[in-house]
Amino acid sequence: MINSQEILQTLRMIDQQHLDVRTITMGISLLDCCDPDPAAACRKIYDKITTSAEHLVQTGHDIETEFGIPIVNKRISVTPMALVAGASRTNDYVPFAQAMDKAAKAVGEKSIAMLPQKELLPLTGYVHGGCSPVGMKKQFPTVFHETVNELDLIAVSAGKIGHQVQVKPADLLNLLRAKTADVIV
Repeated sequence: MINSQEILQTLRMIDQQHLDVRTITMGISLLDCCDPDPAAACRKIYDKITTSAEHLVQTGHDIETEFGIPIVNKRISVTPMALVAGASRTNDYVPFAQAMDKAAKAVGEKSIAMLPQKELLPLTGYVHGGCSPVGMKKQFPTVFHETVNELDLIAVSAGKIGHQVQVKPADLLNLLRAKTADVIV
C-alpha cells in the first residue's frame, strides 16, 4: 500500500529531479475468452478489452490532473495471444490481432501488448529487452505485416539486450513458420 510519504517523495522527485512518469499499464486476463470458435473468441476479446479498459485513458488524464504527474503512455497488457488463439479451431491468427487492434482503437489506445514482463522469461527464456522471435522455449505464432517481403533485410532481437541481427525476411518467415497479413486496421 502506498503511503503519504511515498507520494510526497515521488512529487519531490518530479519537481527536483524532473522524474517523468511516462506509463500506466492495465493488465487484463483473456483466458476466459478462449473458445473453439475463432469468431466467438475474437468477439469475447473485443468485448472484454473494451469493457475493462473503457475508462483507462480518462483515468490517466485524471491522475495527471490530480497529482500533476505527466503520464505519456496509457497501455493495456493482455494474456499471450498464443494461449487464447490456441484454444480455437484455426490456424489463422490474424483475426485475433485484428480484434485486439480494433479494441485498442475503441478504448483510445495505439496498441495492446501481449506479454507482461514477469511472464516473459518463464515463457520464452528471454529477458525483457532481449526477446527474439527465434529460439524461444515455446514457439509462438508470429505474423508480420505483408509488406515485410518488400524489404531486403529486417532487424530482430538477437536474444540479448542491445543486440540485433539482420536477416532476409523470407529466411525469417520460413524459420518461424510465420505468416504475413495486412495486420494494420
